[in-house]
This record gives sequence, structure tokens and C-alpha cells, in this order.
Amino acid sequence: MKNTCKNFGILLLVCSLIVSCAGNPDAKKEEKKVKKLSLDAKAKNTFKNTTVVFTGAMVIAFSDVFRGQAEAFTDAFNSELDEEGIKNLDEQIAGFGEEVIQPLDEMIMQMDQAFDEMAKENINVYEKMFLHDLMKEGVAITEKYELPNGFRPLSQDLTQEEIKRYIVKVSTDGQNTEDPVIKTYIELFEWFQKVGEEFNADPEIQSFMRSMQK
Repeated sequence: MKNTCKNFGILLLVCSLIVSCAGNPDAKKEEKKVKKLSLDAKAKNTFKNTTVVFTGAMVIAFSDVFRGQAEAFTDAFNSELDEEGIKNLDEQIAGFGEEVIQPLDEMIMQMDQAFDEMAKENINVYEKMFLHDLMKEGVAITEKYELPNGFRPLSQDLTQEEIKRYIVKVSTDGQNTEDPVIKTYIELFEWFQKVGEEFNADPEIQSFMRSMQK
């Protein structure tokens, strides 16, 4: 447990460094647009989106507004979401208020910008991080299960709304270990620990991360 907490702390540090620098068959469903992306693009998305989901889940856990609506979200996720249901869900999440939504939006945008800059400024570290065999494992986890409507794999270029659905889902339904989204989340958490060990053991990656604070 001690090592798990340590490794998770390492990954949150990486995140902070980067940021600071069976229903109705006739129901209309949201189209799942799964693009063919390169391995490094999928790996980057997997790491970025997973980091934001983990961190975001902790952010909203301390929100009184969220805790007051948790039961309603559980009911929404347990029903089959059609296009209208997803729209209503996103509006409900947006209604949390700026104290919850703004930090999440900023985190997502800053992570995107930081990784784009990394690819341009230090391609060696970028390739070390996102062409590693361990990243293939993470991508495979995101694509392992058939996800419910409203969810695409975390390896995809997700919208802010899609990422926030993941955050709310794991925060309200985390005990439902038979749910494919929760299964994905649990397996990614274990994978995250391995990534933490790998990044912590690489002096070049650590040096680059520290340089981003300056």
C-alpha cells in the first residue's frame, strides 16, 4: 500500500508539473467516433485523460454541490443514455458551478498544451514516454471493454464533456465493479502505478519534468 501511494503521488506530481507549467432499440444514440490514431497519439491521450480523470475525481469529491447530486447521477448512469439523455447529463455536470468546473476545464486545456509543447521542445523525452511498451499496455486497457453509450476509449481525442462524464461516473458508481467503465478505471489505476515507477526511474524524464517548473 505504501508503494502504491508513493507511485500514485509520483504521477500526480508529474501531472502538476505539466499543468503548472439493453434499452429502446429505436432510441437515438450518440455516435461513437473512434479515430485511427498513431500509437504515440493514443498513448498521450491515455496518459493525459487518465491523469485528468483521476485528479478530477478527487477535485469533485470535496464538492458539496456534487455530493448533493450524486444519487441522481447514479440513476442517470444506470439507465441507457440516448442522445437527449447525454445532453441532459452534460448540462447537469456543467451546473456544478465554476468552483468545480473551471479547474477541470483549465486542467484539460493545460495538459493538451503542455504535451504539444513537449513534442516540439523535447522529442527525445516525448518518445521515451509515449512510445514505451508500457504505454501500449495502457492503450490496450482503454480499448479492452465495450463501453456504454456516451463513453469512448480514453485513448481517443475526447472532448471536455466526455472526460467530465468519466470523472462523474467513477465518482458516483465506483463500487460497481461489473461496469465496463469502472473495470477500465480499476485496471488503469494499476497501470498508472507501473508508469509512475518507470518515470521515476528515468533521470532524463525526471530532469525534463523539473525543468518545466522553472
